[in-house]
Amino acid sequence: MLVMRLSNNAQGNYQLTAKIWQLSDVQFSDFREHKMARGLAWLVFLAIFIGLAWAGWEEFQKLQAYERWAADFDRAKYDIRAILGQKGQQLTWGKPSRQGIKDPQSILLSAVSAVQLLVNDEVADPLNPPAGKKIELELLCEDQENCKIPFTDSDIAIKWGQALTIDLQKTAAS
Repeated sequence: MLVMRLSNNAQGNYQLTAKIWQLSDVQFSDFREHKMARGLAWLVFLAIFIGLAWAGWEEFQKLQAYERWAADFDRAKYDIRAILGQKGQQLTWGKPSRQGIKDPQSILLSAVSAVQLLVNDEVADPLNPPAGKKIELELLCEDQENCKIPFTDSDIAIKWGQALTIDLQKTAAS
């Protein structure tokens, strides 16, 4: 930082002096605007912290609602895209919310003919699933429109698909 000073010496002559300060010579307490900038930076950090705390509280409330909802099922799963529960032959799914399940859908396994894994809207091999962002289990129905249940993890979708396929085989055998 370059500091220039114009001063009057003893003989009445003006003298221009210049000094180069290193940043290590300058202290933040010398400049009030730096204190204000630090205060504004901390204000931004505080706002981010409050936002993250609120988002965490919202997710915690969703988990609490899911736990109450899932208590009635034999098998259930939770992720941010959907909650799914099975009790006997009844399969129910929907979107998680703080109040419980939103847009619930149900189907009887007797109405399902097959289960297949979809990755990015294409049928995928459960033994070697491709990487993808959109993972769903598709229930192929005989009497109604096919149902798609969203998942965030392909491993969980594969396990649910295998379990539902076993249940379908037991239903067909009886």
